Amino acid sequence: MAATVPKKVTDAVAALHDVVSSIEGHLLELWDFRKELDGELQPLESARLNLALSESATILFCMYLKTRGVGDNANPVKKELERLQLYKTKVSKVADKQKGPKAPTVSLNVSAANRFIDHAIPDLSTEQRQRLQRKAADWKSKGEQQGPSKRQRPSAAESAKLFLEKAKAELEGKVLESRRIA
Repeated sequence: MAATVPKKVTDAVAALHDVVSSIEGHLLELWDFRKELDGELQPLESARLNLALSESATILFCMYLKTRGVGDNANPVKKELERLQLYKTKVSKVADKQKGPKAPTVSLNVSAANRFIDHAIPDLSTEQRQRLQRKAADWKSKGEQQGPSKRQRPSAAESAKLFLEKAKAELEGKVLESRRIA
């Protein structure tokens, strides 16, 4: 006696197959279109597009493995999804940096402030001047004076662009490898 699969199940599998085929076709079109857009997109937009394509391809491959009976714990794609989540976090951090600081940052140059006060109030007594100088020395010893940085750092935009170029190159390599495997 042969076991038959209920029509409801076969219909659901056929519908899933149609949807997955449609998604795969759209992803391939987007992959080809991405190559055309490569020079036109900003680095952040390009990284987001590559990340979305990589995540979509990885999820489709994960679905394929599930249909073949590969469990979640033994699934090698799980590590890839975690890696993509890490890149998603990095890209969102870069996007936040490009938006600028959340609150304006203020620093105080104590020496300059003391000079302003000293010249603004010329009739300070020697005791008042000494207290002012002691306060300035206390601030300097605590490291609260902010002066120009000795080491020039690259701007946030330059750092973001460099990161996104590296991430893009790595993601493109991984996506191409996963397409060859499937």
